[in-house]
Amino acid sequence: RLHKLEQASRNRGPSLAAGASARPDEPEENHDSVDELLLDDEATLLSLGEAADDTVAATGEDVDDLFSPISRLPSYAVSRNAFERLLDYQRIGVEWLVGLHERRFGGILGDEMGLGKTIQVAVLLRMLLSSHKLLGPVLVVCPLTVVSQWVKELHVWAPQLRVCVYHSSGTSSNYQALIASVRNTPAAVITTYATLTLKCDELIGANFQYVILDEGHKIANPETAVTLAAKSFVTPHRLILTGSPIQNTLK
Repeated sequence: RLHKLEQASRNRGPSLAAGASARPDEPEENHDSVDELLLDDEATLLSLGEAADDTVAATGEDVDDLFSPISRLPSYAVSRNAFERLLDYQRIGVEWLVGLHERRFGGILGDEMGLGKTIQVAVLLRMLLSSHKLLGPVLVVCPLTVVSQWVKELHVWAPQLRVCVYHSSGTSSNYQALIASVRNTPAAVITTYATLTLKCDELIGANFQYVILDEGHKIANPETAVTLAAKSFVTPHRLILTGSPIQNTLK
């Protein structure tokens, strides 16, 4: 089943800027933890199911592999194997994201393209799930061209997290069933900016704990429909990812 996911993602991995070292090998994918469903004929429309093992699904991780990488925040634990595979600057980014979560602050993760912002967010979500701090669903909004990349990276770096794609080519009944299934549960729902604008009222009903905007410059204009839709969510945590932070404003 998972060969469809590999075809959809096209094995695209983030490139590194000049001077950066190559990324270590990625953690081994947990091929038994998820199911996928290819919707219509678009390779990016995938739905990943919950982990099969009840114990792992409940804790998020193998307890023997968990450790607390942030000394000042010992209640946050994650897989040692996954964390040690991050590059140094990615570990710093994850620690910063965890600090934002602890303080209930929003933030903008601005870095050059290809340096692993998606991976840092995936490890953040894995840590929150392992630490029993991810109590509700997460909404990830991104361009359609990178939906499959988000699915792939979440599958690799946060394999115990349920991942769903909410796309405008689905039917209304499927939308309602998906929203009902993720409400008040740890899960990642990936959608596009166009779908966010069209289906905002339905998405709000999921009571998201996080809203994460990839390519955050899409809401640079405060008067556009997509910006107003993004701002309509009442969530305790918000993140923006962008490869062009200088072009953005706090407005």
